[in-house]
Amino acid sequence: MNRPMRWAVVIVGLAAELAFLVALDGLGVPRWVVWLCVVPAAFVAEAYLLPLVRRPRVPDRPARDPGHFMVSVTDWGRAPIQVLKAVREEDGDARAFEVLSRAMHGNGTLIVRTGLSGSAASQVARALEGAGAVVAIEHARG
Repeated sequence: MNRPMRWAVVIVGLAAELAFLVALDGLGVPRWVVWLCVVPAAFVAEAYLLPLVRRPRVPDRPARDPGHFMVSVTDWGRAPIQVLKAVREEDGDARAFEVLSRAMHGNGTLIVRTGLSGSAASQVARALEGAGAVVAIEHARG
């Protein structure tokens, strides 16, 4: 569910709660009972609606040994969505999805990680190749 849709769900939920409270008040229910309904509703809003609008936690990049190698995807293969998922796992969701999608649909080369040791670079390459990508490991310049 995208962010605007999440906000729509929250707004509809709050409007439904407000309509319920107005209906209780209109039925002649004592005000203290109506206000008593507000407290549990606040817990419901926090428990169910608030997680919908929070930004998802960005996971940390997997720890890798430092070095002078760079891993890049040169071909996205037959299952580019799986490769995209593998890239995002390795990258820690640090890059915008639009950038990754543009590289994937344009069949362009994408640098996934830099500054890796030889063994770490081969670990990353194995993970990406397991998802169907063609990967290049190069000695980073500079």
